[in-house]
Amino acid sequence: MKALFIDQAALRTNIEVVVRRAGDRRIYAVLKGNGYGLGLLELAERLAAGGVDAFALTDPADVDRLRQAGYVDHEILMLHSTCLPDEVDQLLGARAVFSLGSVEAAQVLDAAAERAGVVAEAHLEIETGMGRSGFAPSDLDQMAAVWRQRSHIRVTGLYTHLSQAFGPADLSRRQVDQLVAVKAGLKGLGYDPGVLHAANSPAFFRFDFALLDAVRLGSAWTGGLVIPGDFGLKRVARLRASIQETGWLPTGATVGYGAGYVTRRPTRIGVVPIGYADGYALVRQADLHRWRDAARAVYHDLRAITAPGLSASAGPTDGVRLPVLGHVGMTNLVIDLTDSSAQVGDLVDLPIATVQADRDLPRIYQ
Repeated sequence: MKALFIDQAALRTNIEVVVRRAGDRRIYAVLKGNGYGLGLLELAERLAAGGVDAFALTDPADVDRLRQAGYVDHEILMLHSTCLPDEVDQLLGARAVFSLGSVEAAQVLDAAAERAGVVAEAHLEIETGMGRSGFAPSDLDQMAAVWRQRSHIRVTGLYTHLSQAFGPADLSRRQVDQLVAVKAGLKGLGYDPGVLHAANSPAFFRFDFALLDAVRLGSAWTGGLVIPGDFGLKRVARLRASIQETGWLPTGATVGYGAGYVTRRPTRIGVVPIGYADGYALVRQADLHRWRDAARAVYHDLRAITAPGLSASAGPTDGVRLPVLGHVGMTNLVIDLTDSSAQVGDLVDLPIATVQADRDLPRIYQ
């Protein structure tokens, strides 16, 4: 047996913390990456029960899944601008709220909506530092043209993505200031851009200035933020599997690919059917090679030399640390049971970043 177990009480706590801090602001629950690994439909159900009635996604197929699951009246915002006609038609059929980040995207959407005989709802995306898509803050005329020239589009929101909400506040403040200035500029031209939003999960808890008309939150539901502090949130998930075999290795035996571990004493081992194919112990490859990124990598590598390494625990309340021996394989790993009474069939808990958990792992809410 192996599954991702989600603590429903902890999840309810996280929802309550968010709803309380948000006050009367609209909450867009970001459910990308299979609901940040918690399961798209499973998480949506708990959020809706907790009073969160608007979702945000990045995959049109997920919009269809939510609609087919019965979320027919919930607002679903697509968090990327697209010029692909097939994607636009699919999202129109699912009654999604579009993101528009370019003149071209507005043209494609307006034409598709006219063919379908509908008026599409959209939020304008403003590029303030993420460098992916969006109107430049100075492109007020291009934005205003959506109102003037696109009769099949109704603009109901304006937003930006904060690129460094986990870092110093200055950049995030500049991004929010630019967004607010765009709204003021559009209103000065006689256009109401609707709801304003910028805050992601780190910004939501760190920066009061980012709390505008609405917020967009994803990692907050898992309790695993990329910033220090818990903010009253609780970690909600653990990877759990049964020990499938035990045995003894003599002193000097090697464990795992590359003979990466050598036993220092007679060692009782347990084999657990969890590996990196399940999302455990995945390492994100470096995608930037600036000096500061290289220095940060060296720093973390040096710290890792003295770190205790990966470990598991037997059962949800067993505090005994069970070291993971050798490299984690694709579908299994080996734990040290020498100082544990755990046996075949006993459950082992392993910490995991939920967004990395394989989609095929069962999600068990309890």
